[in-house]
Amino acid sequence: ADSISAPADDAKLENYEARVRDLQRKLRVQDEELCRSQAFAAKSQQVNDCLNTLLVLESEQTNLYEMTCDIQDERLLSQFDGKKRKAEDVIGRLNDIMSEEERPSIAFLQGGMR
Repeated sequence: ADSISAPADDAKLENYEARVRDLQRKLRVQDEELCRSQAFAAKSQQVNDCLNTLLVLESEQTNLYEMTCDIQDERLLSQFDGKKRKAEDVIGRLNDIMSEEERPSIAFLQGGMR
């Protein structure tokens, strides 16, 4: 009886081992995707930080010009204010973009970890 059941057991074992290998391969692929997503998120955050810093520096530079040069020209003062508002809008948009990008990644990561 052992010799008859052994081939069936061998086939079950081979199927089981194949399934385990397949699951290990899928896990490796998901781990690689997760690493790529995390690296992209980190790089995006670094770009965002650099852009925010540049915008802040630009605003500070404009403020220094305004304090140093006593600008009497209303048109020029208006242009300075307009540029500052635009810089603030860009900072706000960058922050919104980063929040939007992070939300799906976080959802993906949480979904993938279950």
